[in-house]
Amino acid sequence: MKSRTKLALLLGVIIATVAAVASWSADRPVRMSGGGGFPLTASVTSMWGAVDELVVPGQKPLTFIIYFRGDDGWHNRKWESKQQWNSKPFFIEFSCDLVTLRAEVDPTTHMLSVFGHSIDLAKVNVVLVEHVDRPGEEIITSLGRVNLVSPEESNPAAWVLENNEAIRSRVIGTGK
Repeated sequence: MKSRTKLALLLGVIIATVAAVASWSADRPVRMSGGGGFPLTASVTSMWGAVDELVVPGQKPLTFIIYFRGDDGWHNRKWESKQQWNSKPFFIEFSCDLVTLRAEVDPTTHMLSVFGHSIDLAKVNVVLVEHVDRPGEEIITSLGRVNLVSPEESNPAAWVLENNEAIRSRVIGTGK
């Protein structure tokens, strides 16, 4: 099985696990924390997280999406994942022999940290990391704040690209 396929399967398991961390009480709304990611092209993969988000039936609410771009094939390798969804800070991490992709969110300050950069989630919830395959040369770009509520069965990273031309053109180019 190719590494990209293994990564896709691993990340699919993580996505499925999001539902398992949802908390529910009859007298209060359902909230959840979780995360996942998925390769999108030969040069782009993604990571997303939900940090104590309100759940609406049929929808998948997220706190952030990060797109990682490098040279073609950079993410075709064996990956491991770690996550702590109900911790302070929340974190999700994918690592391989080349790079560690890690996002942390402080639920108190609502700050996202990626590659040592702090991002205010009240202002920005979509981020692009370029040159991710060149450790120490990463370029972190804030792509703005958009509605990150996608259909429940969707791949949220792909859904945002399909529904936001400006973000799609920055991440993968202008074609659908």
